[in-house]
Amino acid sequence: MKYQTNTDEVMAKLIDFYTNGWPGNTNNLSGEIAHFVPMRSSISVQDGLVFYEEKLIVPKSMRGYLLKLAHETHLGYDKIKDQLCNRFYWPGIKSDLINMIRSCLVCQTFQRSNMKDPLMSHSIPTIPFMKLGIDFAEFNSIDYLVIIDYYSRWIEVFKVKNKTVETVISCLKQVFCRFGIPQTVVADNVPFNSYSFKSFAKDWGFDVHHISPHHSQSNGLVEKAVGIVKSMLKKCENEKSDLSLYLLNYRNSPVAGLSFSPAQLLMSKSLRTKFPTNSESLKPRVASGMASLMEEEKNKQCEYFNKRAKNKELTFNVGEKVLVQNVFNKRWELGVIVSVCDLPRSYMVRMLGSNRLLRRNTIFLKKFYPPKDDSAFNSNKKLTCPNRSKHLELSSEFPGSVNENDSYESSNPQNCLCDQSIPANENTNRRGESNIQDNLVSQGQECPNTAQENITYNQNEADVTEARTRSDDNIVCNQNQADTLVRTKSGRTVRPPKRLNL
Repeated sequence: MKYQTNTDEVMAKLIDFYTNGWPGNTNNLSGEIAHFVPMRSSISVQDGLVFYEEKLIVPKSMRGYLLKLAHETHLGYDKIKDQLCNRFYWPGIKSDLINMIRSCLVCQTFQRSNMKDPLMSHSIPTIPFMKLGIDFAEFNSIDYLVIIDYYSRWIEVFKVKNKTVETVISCLKQVFCRFGIPQTVVADNVPFNSYSFKSFAKDWGFDVHHISPHHSQSNGLVEKAVGIVKSMLKKCENEKSDLSLYLLNYRNSPVAGLSFSPAQLLMSKSLRTKFPTNSESLKPRVASGMASLMEEEKNKQCEYFNKRAKNKELTFNVGEKVLVQNVFNKRWELGVIVSVCDLPRSYMVRMLGSNRLLRRNTIFLKKFYPPKDDSAFNSNKKLTCPNRSKHLELSSEFPGSVNENDSYESSNPQNCLCDQSIPANENTNRRGESNIQDNLVSQGQECPNTAQENITYNQNEADVTEARTRSDDNIVCNQNQADTLVRTKSGRTVRPPKRLNL
């Protein structure tokens, strides 16, 4: 830090101004040095380091390193700000910290999901069975096709053997022949986006509105219908009753927020059930003014929902890099906006890793902030330290760490072992290759006080009374052998068992 302070142009000027006095006309000062003019009375120099009050003023070459060191464990801004800003200072330290955290690739990958967008409701039709919602429900490994009318809330349920497009078309034809062909069908993607279903929609004269994948909120009414049907199925299974009876009573019950039932909204009459009733209540009665009541009820729901929703809506441009949330592991991955869909809040995104083309709602998209290039920590940037003959290379990906290719003798223990040589006059008895274990170089063994050093054990048949310490910090530990050792065929020493001297 002291060396970088002395070599930094701004820090050198601060030291010079502190020692020789600030110039009388400070208006001529420009750049970063002008930032310190208002606080010059609080600047001091100690041991070659510049301080503002009690905070160390960091030279430009070390700022990136300190920022990455503070963010090493990827804590948030509030947790890092105090410990960094209370010890160090430079112009724009807080904004640099914000930008560094915001552009951190790890933090962007594991950041939280988006908050809810403001509710955007479907338009309410004024005529029954002009707009339908359709989806599948699964209960006890059995599939059901659920259809609901957006105006009357009338629900149709079909038990199906599979989810093929042929099965769906067959069920829809049964509904259309009873209630008429709708103008719009709101559906999921598979199998409703198949060529056969599009051909069926074109032949029968209705439009298909596909929601964004994995965003069931776009078709919230049919999701509500699926929940109602599943609740009926659970109760039917428990009571051993018929689902048709449950549907009959549901269709004859008033819709929440309205005084009319789905049957009255669709047929302008109530249905006869097992519940006792008179014939007068079954006479047709037109439900008028329902559109305004439904609109009022929808506005209430939107107002309540938007209290917990995020007001700001994100918009993206074609060609812009974005983060796309993986719907399975909730991580954020990098993609590029390919096109803007006709439906609101929907984009086509091409994933950069797999090159897949996905359609996603803005709830699964975030702005991508590329990492900023730090002038002090570009790749292969060398910071020269005067007290060392080597250069410490700091990589932009791992600031402050020693590069694997740096020529430090202690960084690679094996290199230290390979550099050792045994003097010619060493009193070493080599008995050939069969007894090579007599001169054993063990990298795994360590002396008690030298855990990081390599130790060479020279085991001789003759007594050795001296221990030689080598100049390259390798320790030669010589074991004295008073008596002739008994060895096995493999060369292992046979030692008598230790006994207690009682």
